[in-house]
Amino acid sequence: MNKLQPIKQSGVFFLMTGFLLFGIAYHVVSATCTLKGDIDCSGKVTQTDLATLALSIGGSSTASDINKNGAVEIDDLLTLLSNFGKTEQTPVPTSTSVPTPALTAQPTATVTPSVSGSDPSFVCLENAGPLQVITGFYNSGKFEPATANNKKFDARKASFEIPSSISHQMVSLRGSNMDSMCWAGGYITSSTSWHDLNISWNESKHGYDNEGSNRGTMENTTSATSYGNKMTWTGLHVFNVHDGLRTSNSKDNWKIQHSWFDYIRDDCIENDHIYSGEVYDTLFDGCYSGLSVRPSAGSNDYAKGSVIKFDKVLLRMEPMPYPYKWDSKSDPTLKVSGYGETPFGFGNVFKMENGIEPDFEITNSVFLLEYDAKKELFPPQDKVRVCKNNTLIWLGNPADAPTYLTSEFPGCFTIITDKTQGKALWKNKVADWHKRHPDVGAHRKPSVPGEYKWPRY
Repeated sequence: MNKLQPIKQSGVFFLMTGFLLFGIAYHVVSATCTLKGDIDCSGKVTQTDLATLALSIGGSSTASDINKNGAVEIDDLLTLLSNFGKTEQTPVPTSTSVPTPALTAQPTATVTPSVSGSDPSFVCLENAGPLQVITGFYNSGKFEPATANNKKFDARKASFEIPSSISHQMVSLRGSNMDSMCWAGGYITSSTSWHDLNISWNESKHGYDNEGSNRGTMENTTSATSYGNKMTWTGLHVFNVHDGLRTSNSKDNWKIQHSWFDYIRDDCIENDHIYSGEVYDTLFDGCYSGLSVRPSAGSNDYAKGSVIKFDKVLLRMEPMPYPYKWDSKSDPTLKVSGYGETPFGFGNVFKMENGIEPDFEITNSVFLLEYDAKKELFPPQDKVRVCKNNTLIWLGNPADAPTYLTSEFPGCFTIITDKTQGKALWKNKVADWHKRHPDVGAHRKPSVPGEYKWPRY
């Protein structure tokens, strides 16, 4: 005899007697339900199921044969007890009245990321068009990705360091189809192994060229350039390069916005082919020269009838060591205690060629100058189509302040010559800019935005 048989029989008798005493009704059903032990398919394993199975032990009831081995045994009872009190989880029904469309695989290049938060710098990534996400650190050569119309480059997690072995741009966007592209984010700087903070303008301009004559004979570095029309640059942080960004090859309405340029050793923007463009809500916190729209000597390769717009621009001119031809020109320079005879100076706020200047619209912008460098401060009167709500912070001798601007451009400028007031205003404006652009240079923010120190070394 099976040693478990007396236990089985006594257990069955106890269960049968208990349920009969409590008057539990039972019935046998032939349905099979999802939840093991739910013999009557009520959606829950209850005492009724237990009584039904108890009276079926030893028989061949299909409904009570939970484990489907051809007989109702104690193992079926144990399975039921393990699920006793459990409720069947009913799935949420799917409507059948509306057919589900077939899914079509989408190419990765057209998937756009979700741009969250209040920082407006990367909104262009939500636009339609192919997408390339760029991550990592690049310092061995030019970055030259494939281009396409309406393409977006998400470089928020990328950084670039310009080595001594290349000339001109570190990021080069050039191809057969490249209209209306957008580059968003990224950090671009120069290797201090050859472009340290204390080098002269000439050393910043010239350098080695190990990639052949087609690369040029000078470093003449810049963070990036595009050869496409309607190019947008947004959310960049650029530090310690020769030219901040080169738009000379971006025809037809380039745009620089929501970007931070810091310690730029020559032109913060080089646009020497004089194409129309717009600079919006951008911080230039240390320029040797502001905007260049001066073609190479004798060149006729420049656009006519162009318009350049500045709106919500913050631009600080910073004296830098050994300015352009400091040893042969008579431009005013500054000496700084502790730096010996090192001359410091800067160039033009607007670098132009007389007679071929573009038209300008300059609004809601702030310019800061440390001293009177005897340079071009503003475009000619007949080239400024719109000018309003701008501020010039003059930290040099108040007697040298360019007060003529207020008469030549009525309603265009407020000039501040009080140093304390001027520095406080600049600090507030820069702090506000960084607050509104938390993700631009997020890990390189100044400890106190708006407070600056020069020399930088």
